[in-house]
Amino acid sequence: MNLEDVRASFGRQASFYANPQSAALFGDPAGLARMVELCAGAPGIRALDVATGTGFTALGLARAGCRVTALDLTRPMLLEARAAARKENIGVEFVEGDSHRCPLRSGSLDLVTCRLAAHHFPDPAAFVRESARVLAPGGRFYLFDISSPEDDTIARWIDDTETLRDPSHVSCWRGATWERLCASAGLRVVHSERPKWRYVMDHWFGRSDMTAEKRARLIERIKAVPSGWREVLSMDFAQDPPGFGTPLVEIVAMRD
Repeated sequence: MNLEDVRASFGRQASFYANPQSAALFGDPAGLARMVELCAGAPGIRALDVATGTGFTALGLARAGCRVTALDLTRPMLLEARAAARKENIGVEFVEGDSHRCPLRSGSLDLVTCRLAAHHFPDPAAFVRESARVLAPGGRFYLFDISSPEDDTIARWIDDTETLRDPSHVSCWRGATWERLCASAGLRVVHSERPKWRYVMDHWFGRSDMTAEKRARLIERIKAVPSGWREVLSMDFAQDPPGFGTPLVEIVAMRD
């Protein structure tokens, strides 16, 4: 799927990513507070939220006193984000653009964030290089996303399952991959964690392009998971359909 396909796919889903279930996931107050504590520092810092979607992270940064620019490839997503900002009377600059070719000036920012989006990026190295380029010395890069376990077979299953659900998915890049990309871009990793989580399955199945046939195929895949994988995937067979999850990756890296 190329960038135009991604733009079209997310354009069709913009209202879904602004609904209350999406707000509970992407706008989770505890997750946003943790990001602010790790990265935001003093009020007034210049922040860029990459692949902002409907703006939950950007608004969280703005509430913390950051001067925020929010970047997204998809205009309908930005329209939803602007509406949310207006509703709260929060000032955020919204820019339509590509994470792989950031339109902002070199060295113009104190913080770049990207939450639960980078698994859609076809060239994560370019994204990290661009993030490093726009950071001033002392600036921080914050990444939070779904990831993969070390077992290659399970990692392939996760990616295949995610792609079946959402063809715009590229890869659940491992934390070690992100750390190498940061180092190659001149960023020093100062924080790296691998928490676990489990999907909210109603939300995971909730995209408007989820046909009954696709849902049935996904449920069949999940139920067929080998017993030896269940702990790694945080399986919950008490749910119907069964719940599962992926490792997460949370990285903070600094431009010296």
